[in-house]
Amino acid sequence: MSETPSGWYDDPYGTPGLLRWWDGGQWTEETERAQGPQPAPLYDPPVPLYGQPEPPYGQVPVQPARRNTLPWVLAGGAGLVAVVVAIVAVMFIAGDDGDGGSEPTASPSVTASASASATAQVTRSAVIGTVTDGKAGISYDRLGPPWTPADSGWLRTDMFSGGQVSVVQEPFEQYESFNATSLSGVPRAAESAGYTGPQNLSTVDRNVTARIMHENFDLAADRTPIFSGARAVDGHQAWLERFRLDFTAAKTRHWKFSADTVAIMVVDLGNRRLGELWVSIPDTFANQGDLDQVLDSVKVG
Repeated sequence: MSETPSGWYDDPYGTPGLLRWWDGGQWTEETERAQGPQPAPLYDPPVPLYGQPEPPYGQVPVQPARRNTLPWVLAGGAGLVAVVVAIVAVMFIAGDDGDGGSEPTASPSVTASASASATAQVTRSAVIGTVTDGKAGISYDRLGPPWTPADSGWLRTDMFSGGQVSVVQEPFEQYESFNATSLSGVPRAAESAGYTGPQNLSTVDRNVTARIMHENFDLAADRTPIFSGARAVDGHQAWLERFRLDFTAAKTRHWKFSADTVAIMVVDLGNRRLGELWVSIPDTFANQGDLDQVLDSVKVG
């Protein structure tokens, strides 16, 4: 058995990080701190009473490096932002199925339908000339198809003296037909009796309206007023009654219409002379703008 040469060896008494001198025959009292990696201790060393433990023998104490946390905070914040952005992007893509969103946008079909509906409401027939009613003392636009000049069935004494019509349904109940109308004439004597000036226009207009309703709309209907008031016509004073009729039997009787918008206007021509105009457009008539087309075109003389 060979002898162990003298030198520094790990403390045989188990003190971690401590070297003890072996003189070749025995352990001495000389010790020093070990340098370099040490084997893991078999037990927990005692905790020093103050701060860090003593540095190894022969070394200058070194302050532990302070970690610069700012880059890590910034990097962590950037990472968090990136994560949030990614989550939002995923949610947006996943949720963008056309059914949601904070500000939904009308689909092309909805927009197109709304536009088409608006266009349908103001569609007007072509103007192909002028209806000149010398007896009524007024003129207005003559409209193209489906309008046709009024015939002798309409142009009779005490009825009308000019105009145009468009058949919507024939035959129709107790009438020969139901029509869109644009007819002019002169109020009957009883309707204008006592007329002294424009201040009496509303009374005459209501009398004319009552007669037209009785002779042409003897049908059960709900009447909804739209306008009742004075109107200027080519520098002359006039009175207009405008209303909607909703026919209660239209559905059960299978009529080709269910309502009619009616406008009846009386115009003061001067010298206590009066002219009348009746325009009506059923709800299924293609060119709903024709009522205003005729009213706006009226001229006196």
